[in-house]
Amino acid sequence: MKKFFINFIFLISLILLFSNTSYSMGSSDDTDSSSKMDKNYIEGKKAVEINDFDKAIKKLKLSISEDSLSTKENTNALNLIGFSYRMLKKYDEAFSYYDKALKIDPKHKPTLEYLGIAYLETNNIVKAESTYNILKDLCALCKEKRSLNKAIKSYKKNNQQ
Repeated sequence: MKKFFINFIFLISLILLFSNTSYSMGSSDDTDSSSKMDKNYIEGKKAVEINDFDKAIKKLKLSISEDSLSTKENTNALNLIGFSYRMLKKYDEAFSYYDKALKIDPKHKPTLEYLGIAYLETNNIVKAESTYNILKDLCALCKEKRSLNKAIKSYKKNNQQ
């Protein structure tokens, strides 16, 4: 029985290790194949991954204006535009695009995570915690909730709250 248990744990560990080894910027809900996605969306997403945020914004805006994306992809594109603006410290624009993404899908976990972090970066701990509570209600163990929780704890530690 002990050998079975050890083998079972080993097997579960391997499954977890190889099931989802990549994390792309705020688009954990991307499940469509690249062939179905808009070229500008793909280029915009790649630009985010290499920190070329100005290019990302241009490409992702084009992908939305061409209206060839599904609702989920529009949400992901809007989230990535918001993320890019946040990385450029253009918070008004970031909040605007996060808001647009959440109007399409109020439960979009990557957007909620990045919105909460944007609130922290603009010293709005109350809204960050409120956003965390929304994530907490949506998922018990999701990476977005864990990430925002870690960011909130770090913020409080660094700001003696």
